[in-house]
Amino acid sequence: MLKLRQGVQVKVEGSDIRVESVSRELAGQTAASIEQLTRRPGFDNRIFQDGIYIVEKSGKEVA
Repeated sequence: MLKLRQGVQVKVEGSDIRVESVSRELAGQTAASIEQLTRRPGFDNRIFQDGIYIVEKSGKEVA
């Protein structure tokens, strides 16, 4: 279960999940928590592309 901290907004837009906050640390921690909750142990991320992955931070793509 994920508990959102005060000042963090999570929006679901189709297949995208958008985490917004004034504090970069709170937004990053929330995004990492969501990613960890949906992790599928035993599957190779290079082959199985299902799950939740951080693809953009502060408007910049993550490699």
